[in-house]
Amino acid sequence: MQANQTIFVVPDMSYNSTLRIVTVEPGGLTATHTDKLRILVNFGQHARELVTSEIALGLLRVLADPARELLTLLERRRVGSPIPMLELLAKSVWKVIPLENSRGRAVVEAGRFCERRNGRGVDTNRNWGVDWGKKEPDYDPNEEFPGTKAFSEPEANLVREAAVLFQPHIWINVHSGMEALFMPFDHKVGAPGGGGAAASNATLAMLAGVNKEVFGGRCVVGPGGKSVGYLAHGTATDYMHGILKVPVSLTWEVFGDESAAYEDCYRMFNPTTREGLEAVVDSWTAAFFALLSRVPDHMGMPRQFWSPQLAAQVAAVRARDGLGLTRPAVLGSWGLAPWMGASLAVVAFFVVLFRRRGRSRATHAAQ
Repeated sequence: MQANQTIFVVPDMSYNSTLRIVTVEPGGLTATHTDKLRILVNFGQHARELVTSEIALGLLRVLADPARELLTLLERRRVGSPIPMLELLAKSVWKVIPLENSRGRAVVEAGRFCERRNGRGVDTNRNWGVDWGKKEPDYDPNEEFPGTKAFSEPEANLVREAAVLFQPHIWINVHSGMEALFMPFDHKVGAPGGGGAAASNATLAMLAGVNKEVFGGRCVVGPGGKSVGYLAHGTATDYMHGILKVPVSLTWEVFGDESAAYEDCYRMFNPTTREGLEAVVDSWTAAFFALLSRVPDHMGMPRQFWSPQLAAQVAAVRARDGLGLTRPAVLGSWGLAPWMGASLAVVAFFVVLFRRRGRSRATHAAQ
């Protein structure tokens, strides 16, 4: 594994941050990543979500020795088939950021367990340049202060720079506060439409499959702004999708204890027993590989990774385009039946109604 470290100092020289990135190529190091499936995963963006960095270590453990660790994990979790996953892993390169917000993490470790912002009080997941600075009626600066301007913070700049240089096909931003598999958008209700509708439906189908296979369907799945019950402005995932055009841009929420008292942030965002921690790390590490196994069925991925079935479906859709292909037919072509899209929309509607009763700290952390 390769580890890169960068120190970024903001222009006024008053605040800096260090970003460590671990690069893993299970199939062997190459001089260029042009022909590889490129995956960028970010952990520890919010300081109090300590469990996310534990999952980073679990993921890196498997990536470092997939022939042994992946087989053991899949058998233990009863997830997927190892041979296709190992073949895809050999064609992939991963960049893993185990802890984005190291300065905020130091504040939490000093005893302020409810702090989610960085070392100078900015929520780095509100500091990105898509819809930056907009505030909802229940905006709380102690939770969501977006900074003085977009990209005022070194953490956001460093992650953006890493993404620009790497040009990932998949971005996953890992949080805690609930159990959810989110896709764009965060800053408005709904998923990408128009020319991006087919890819959006493919992503939704991918997440629904991971949810069923790994979590038994218990996670919330869908666009973040629609599914969590509130809008988040200036998020990393919306920037990855809208500006950097990352084909699959996701936010995962890995744990939440809704029974925790408001002031008990450690329990709210992190497992409190060894058994609980191991279960969370195990299941969410498996989720990365369940997602990987679905790459060949996603039309937003590079064509060399497409399955023969997807290639045939794409060819059929293009042939029909000249015959006035309707939108429901397109939905079906990407593995998401027309009725499924409507059903998911209804489910998301009721989730929104349920969650709009009020935002707790946990729902603030969901994105």
